[in-house]
Amino acid sequence: IQHVEVDKQVCVLDVLDTAGQEEFSALREQYMRKGDGFLIVYSVIDPNSFKNTRQFYNQILRVKDRYSI
Repeated sequence: IQHVEVDKQVCVLDVLDTAGQEEFSALREQYMRKGDGFLIVYSVIDPNSFKNTRQFYNQILRVKDRYSI
């Protein structure tokens, strides 16, 4: 957890790195419910990693109101 200042307002940056492992799906959803922003990262040398970004994006849409993203 890191506190950062954005536009003169202190924000909490909490990074959850599950390396895409399926056993962390419920934990990801819990973080998604509380999260205000999301960054989906993939490996440029692993095509499957890039393909999985769609799955994570769709999971975010299911958990969050799609208009707030």
